[in-house]
Amino acid sequence: MDIKPDGKTVSQVDDDGMPKRTGSALTATTHIITVVVGAGVLALPWAMAQLGWIGGVGVMVTFSCISIFTYNLIADCYRYPHPISGTRNYTYMQAVKSYLGGRMHLACGFVQYSKLAGITVGYTITTSTSLVAIKKAGCFHRKGHQAYCKFSNNPFMAAFGALQIFLSQIPNFHELTWLSTIACITSFGYALIGSALSLAVLIQGQGRPTSVTGVEVGPDLSEEDKMWRIFSAMGNIALACSYATVVFDIMDTLKSSPPECKQMKKANVLGITAMTSLFLACGGLGYAAFGDKTPGNLLTGFGFYDPFWLVDIGNICIVIHMLGAYQLMAQAFFLIVELGAKMMWPKSDFVHKEYPCRIGNVTLNLNMFRLVWRTVFVMIATTLAMAMPFFNEFLALLGAIGFWPLIVFFPVQMHIAQRQIKTLSLKWCALQLLSFVCFLVSLAAAVGAIHGISHNLSKYKPSCLNNSRAAVSEQIILLNVKHQLGDPPSLRSWTSSSSPCDWPEIRCAHGVVTQLLLSGKGVSRKLPPAICDLKNLTVLDLSNNNIRGEFPRFLYNCSNLQFLALSQNYFAGPVPDDIDRLKNSNVLRP
Repeated sequence: MDIKPDGKTVSQVDDDGMPKRTGSALTATTHIITVVVGAGVLALPWAMAQLGWIGGVGVMVTFSCISIFTYNLIADCYRYPHPISGTRNYTYMQAVKSYLGGRMHLACGFVQYSKLAGITVGYTITTSTSLVAIKKAGCFHRKGHQAYCKFSNNPFMAAFGALQIFLSQIPNFHELTWLSTIACITSFGYALIGSALSLAVLIQGQGRPTSVTGVEVGPDLSEEDKMWRIFSAMGNIALACSYATVVFDIMDTLKSSPPECKQMKKANVLGITAMTSLFLACGGLGYAAFGDKTPGNLLTGFGFYDPFWLVDIGNICIVIHMLGAYQLMAQAFFLIVELGAKMMWPKSDFVHKEYPCRIGNVTLNLNMFRLVWRTVFVMIATTLAMAMPFFNEFLALLGAIGFWPLIVFFPVQMHIAQRQIKTLSLKWCALQLLSFVCFLVSLAAAVGAIHGISHNLSKYKPSCLNNSRAAVSEQIILLNVKHQLGDPPSLRSWTSSSSPCDWPEIRCAHGVVTQLLLSGKGVSRKLPPAICDLKNLTVLDLSNNNIRGEFPRFLYNCSNLQFLALSQNYFAGPVPDDIDRLKNSNVLRP
């Protein structure tokens, strides 16, 4: 029996001297499904709503077919130069360097690790959104669906970030087997809960109208906004299809016989087929249930109120998944930076020295560079999440960043180099055309996502606490006004689950209410003085209603009012002599 220097027999090691791999096409398929079934699945119904049945199904199937083709090209590049007998490439960067040379592997690494870093921001946003949804669900359950239940994401982001700082210091936390198992169970848990709740809505006959072309252009959606949403939706779908950041890790688990490339190709087909089936089911059911009103996140957009406990379980599954998945993604980024630091400062105690730290019965090795660097990274990621808490748009940007370079461009270029395909030959032109078209799709998705983030940032003022408090206060004031007016049916869109700036009768500027347009809304009760608590109100139109009684003198307290319309009502008595106290207003008299 041959014995290796480390004491292991030849049968216990692979051709590279590493411990023998035991993975198969089936285990690789499981890894693929576990990676792709993430929180992005819950955004697919929204993406389907923007694209419609034809576009939504077409884009999902097309992206899946492209993914099978290009991931199979990657499978052939696991070894160099021959896909079966060549030397193993343990990372994506190493494969790019082997086949393309030059500095291409640096570009690959930049995109790969930038996406990993960005995913941590996305996970922070996702976690806080789910935690807020759990709190909202309890509030709605206790107080009713029309209750004011609005909470800030920031405290939850801060708590999640603090926990991730602690977890990031645990050695090899990302390699714990139970972590992957829990991630797999919880990811399927919330995806199936979202799909099952959508199916229940359809079975009850409460599904909303849908369209083959998606959300209709109309008063609430311009053609330009429709185009931006389509681009962003493609980014959401692209992110859901991606496992390029871990594809070489998956291949490195496969046994060497039969050849890894053959096993991985089989796993690609099985995994992506299962993935696409799940995506179509989740996206299709969600869109069929909610139509044009499909929320951006199926479990946090409050298309579902009951059973509230099941919605809570789905969101708890998301939170648990994100806790572990954050470290699974971040640790790879941490390690590459720390490796670079060790190479740059080989004699620094700050970078290299480990300090044993005992916590109870557990001893951890504390490294000062690791402590400082990882803490700073998590703090920056958390701050970015607080500044841009936009679920769909941020996921779309991540999808756009990774789709073309990692899933299409590098695999195509490595395949051309491996097979020595002649420039300008028919096959070369076809491959380059595929790459160019996918580049245009990624570019459109990125532009759409950036436009969406920019548009939302213009409304969202995270650093201006006064505006934030004013928005919350104005919603409370307006819901109180609605109640005092007798909750007229014409104001049924005024609910606590939406912003006043989204209500048809309200106009806003810089995130605050400036116009209240209640003409012809069937108002018959006495006007409440609370209207003047809207300190930025400049336009008040109450014409063509059934308001009775004396002229509402409390309107003098509306200090910024510039236009007041009271015509076509039933006020009694003369117009007050001191109406000129509304000196800044153009008054259409009763």
